[in-house]
Amino acid sequence: MIRAILAATDRSDACTPPLAAAAHLARRYGAALEILHAAPADAPPHATLGAQLAAVCAGLPAARTAAIRIAEGSPSEAIRRQALALGADLVVMGPHRQAGGPAGRLGSTAEEVLARLDIPVMIVPLQGRRDSAAYATILAAVDFSPACAAALRWAAGLPDAGGAALHLFHMLPVPPFPKYSRAAYAADTAGARQRLERFGAEHAAGHPFTVEVAGGAQPGQEILRQAVRLEADLVVLGSHTRDRRGKWYAGSVVRDVGAGAGCPVAAIGVGAAPCREEAPSWVTVLTGDPQG
Repeated sequence: MIRAILAATDRSDACTPPLAAAAHLARRYGAALEILHAAPADAPPHATLGAQLAAVCAGLPAARTAAIRIAEGSPSEAIRRQALALGADLVVMGPHRQAGGPAGRLGSTAEEVLARLDIPVMIVPLQGRRDSAAYATILAAVDFSPACAAALRWAAGLPDAGGAALHLFHMLPVPPFPKYSRAAYAADTAGARQRLERFGAEHAAGHPFTVEVAGGAQPGQEILRQAVRLEADLVVLGSHTRDRRGKWYAGSVVRDVGAGAGCPVAAIGVGAAPCREEAPSWVTVLTGDPQG
């Protein structure tokens, strides 16, 4: 259940797709919304930034509650600590690439947040949709790890997942030919499909699903191809895990998919619900209701 959402934005003067997506999610699920902006060292005074963000938030869908917070220092550390202090069920952010940074790669802030939080993190592309938080088609990438089991349970448990088409995908690593025959590939594909069906039956909470197995060498690229083929509205996958048994996808897969997908990507860790921490001392609440 999503009760509290932390939206991290690197812009104080514009409504970015990640911020709009977080607001739509908060309205759709009746969740509290907090907006966190990590200000660079040469930023204007907090009061100025707060006024800019309040103006931006005035045009967002009304959420149950909304607070604007300004942080200084490390953006990833501010996001981590504020997410834990809020008891957030979801962190929503963009890829946070630096200006002029390479396309198809996440920025260091997004990578550090993904690496350090077991709270679900949703990466929203900067060209993402702004008008809906409804997910008609959900792609769940599965490597059979505990993190992927948690991701599938999370996707199936979304409040409006009952009406969504849920697709499970597994990439079968294929050794070079001729060491790997077509007969061996066919047998392994059939076995992986059966395993994927059992995995879905165990973790999809009774939600109907389809399965797809394809051979390949780069999981991230295969997941992106499936997302395009299905016209997915949301991709979910397991993030980092401390249990390497059955862990075929490296952490780079989350980075590749998060940076390259044309739809939001939710990375789910295997950890328990977050404990609460005290909010960092440099965070100040500037407004409690952007609608008022």
